[in-house]
Amino acid sequence: YIWEENGHIVGNASLVPFRHKGHRLYLIANVAVHPDHRRKGIARALTERAMQHARERKVDDIWLHVREDNLEAIRLYTSLGFVERARRTNWQAATDSHLNYLDADIAITKRNPRFWATQLHWLSRLYPDELGWHIHWNFNSLKPGLWTWLYLIFIDMNIRQWAAVQRDTLLSTLSWIPTGRGESLFAAIGDESDPEALTQLLIHARRDLYLSYPSVTFEFPVSRFDNAIRDAGFKPLRTLIWMQATS
Repeated sequence: YIWEENGHIVGNASLVPFRHKGHRLYLIANVAVHPDHRRKGIARALTERAMQHARERKVDDIWLHVREDNLEAIRLYTSLGFVERARRTNWQAATDSHLNYLDADIAITKRNPRFWATQLHWLSRLYPDELGWHIHWNFNSLKPGLWTWLYLIFIDMNIRQWAAVQRDTLLSTLSWIPTGRGESLFAAIGDESDPEALTQLLIHARRDLYLSYPSVTFEFPVSRFDNAIRDAGFKPLRTLIWMQATS
């Protein structure tokens, strides 16, 4: 949808359809208004029209993303009945083979198959199916076993997995899945795990991937582990709030 004044386009909004496990939904995206025409109710009108379009097609599951620092837009969407469902940050760091590890009693090892059940439980919490319609997370390639190994050979995919362990107790895992979409690191950690475990794993990834990739990125929910990610040398690119319409 576009908004015109005196023959000029001064605002626009897009509506993107998705289907997830047979369920239809829409994402409202690219809501923008020219700076000279803001505070005229144009963004509200465009958003309301996009919502109406979805409902005319019998779809009530409507989502949008908004930057955490865009307070005006957050207030607008809240007034239209959207509520926050998730808050996630994209992080990035350069690879560097000369990084030093933390001085911590945490060992970095290859992911042991016996850790899989715990790892999958943590991944399911941190990368929930509720949001899977947009990113299509699929962690089947991380599952240990002969069939997974044969499948990865067949598609020529080189996955790397590491674990942070303290006295034989799993604290965190980190997986590298070269998907081609950018966010290729997937961290899994328990609610009560030592944040330094995640820091150590991310430092290890930056070292280990140095010869193959100039930088590494990943997405992670805003949490008490944010400082641990920063301590590994990662910088936030943006934080998006995922909002869902409730009225």
